Amino acid sequence: EEEAAKKPWLSEAVPELTSLSANDICYQQEAVCIILAAEPGADGKLEKSQQDVVMQAKNKFSSGNAKFAYMWLNKNLETGFAKATNVEGNPTVLALRTGKRTRYARMETDFSFDALSGFLDRVLGGDVQYKPLKDGPPALTERQVEEPAGKDKKKK
Repeated sequence: EEEAAKKPWLSEAVPELTSLSANDICYQQEAVCIILAAEPGADGKLEKSQQDVVMQAKNKFSSGNAKFAYMWLNKNLETGFAKATNVEGNPTVLALRTGKRTRYARMETDFSFDALSGFLDRVLGGDVQYKPLKDGPPALTERQVEEPAGKDKKKK
């Protein structure tokens, strides 16, 4: 339970890819990371309509040999990552593979369930063109762990 308070991304349906969550949800996982690079809504979170599309795809590809991890990236905050992966549109979908060779593929169409579904089919079928990221995953903006409210920090 304490783990969930410190790492909320472990229990979120579509967690945000940040410097804190990256290893847990993407970089040190066997899955292909499906990243929705988008501008956040007014509440700083992923727009509900976009999350709904990702959830539809997540449900469609949840069985069988599809090993996808879904997340979103705040493209306004993570400009270095967005630039390194040629994020242009809002939103942009990326498939990121980490491991021995870090590489990514970008969905070249407008964002919709059908487009995302087709892209994921092509990722599964090995039918997408990956571009290498020679230095590994692009750096993410350094973030601090948010302390749960109500706990006084110990003075050193």
